[in-house]
Amino acid sequence: SVEISPSSLSLLQGESGTMRATPLGRGGQTLSGRVVTWSSDAPGIATVDSTGTVEGVAPGNTVVRADVEGVTGSAPVTVLKGQSIALSSTAVTLKAVAGSGSGTQTVKVTNAGGGVLSGLSASVTYVVGGPSGWLTATLDDTIAPATLSISASAGSIGAGSYAATVTVRSPVRGGLSAQVAVTFDVAPAPPDVAVTKTGPATATAGAAITYGIVVTQVAGTEGATGVVLKDSLPAALTFDSATGGGTYDSATRTVTWSLDTLALGASKRVALVATVGAGVSGAVSNTATVSSTSPDPVPGNDTSTVTTTVGQTADLSL
Repeated sequence: SVEISPSSLSLLQGESGTMRATPLGRGGQTLSGRVVTWSSDAPGIATVDSTGTVEGVAPGNTVVRADVEGVTGSAPVTVLKGQSIALSSTAVTLKAVAGSGSGTQTVKVTNAGGGVLSGLSASVTYVVGGPSGWLTATLDDTIAPATLSISASAGSIGAGSYAATVTVRSPVRGGLSAQVAVTFDVAPAPPDVAVTKTGPATATAGAAITYGIVVTQVAGTEGATGVVLKDSLPAALTFDSATGGGTYDSATRTVTWSLDTLALGASKRVALVATVGAGVSGAVSNTATVSSTSPDPVPGNDTSTVTTTVGQTADLSL
């Protein structure tokens, strides 16, 4: 007879194990110097070479046989599914605003097969000819399960849509890999339009006050459109004139300037002249407000107020 040891073998895909064939005589004694011929009933599941080394090829069951001078021994072999990288998502889309925006998403990395999936690493590949350096990929562990963090930053790139690939690798089974396709949509930074108003700290009743008003696009990646500046006069003031195309509506007591479009960093300056009522005294506040058809990310700088302390002219008549 031919005795095979181990009497059975269980392997993962890609793994190998060694079987030994021992020819026995009628009395059970070991016969030496005999030639052993090895074979597998299903080489597509497991192969065996001339030395008895069995390698798992695909999940399933087969029988390995050892033939010595017409006498055959056999042993069952089971091949289990080997390590396999599984990703909770194979495509992610990140969104941010140009200038300083960023986006992050996580992907779970698991072992879809048997054994231990170790030696995990992650790398980023960018589209040829496109910008690079905007994406990072990190793993919190080198053994599955692990979490893959994918982060994109718009700090160095402008508005647009960008693509890259994150590859997760493991050296087991001769090298495994899985990929995540990343799309990064960067929206233009909305324009931030600000207004600054200046005027005198003090004034005399009945005198004219001149206000200076400056509208500036202080931030953003595209021009502000439909820019409108308005100044509503309090009851203590009477409109005299406005530069820069300002028009006065007596019904609403509002001066309006249609400034149209402002490029990043551009400013427009106008002036408003109004007369303080003769009987006015104390604090008089006047506010200018700017708006545009573009969403404003910083509404706090859309208004500017000047407060002037008004005094009466001294009566020097006897």
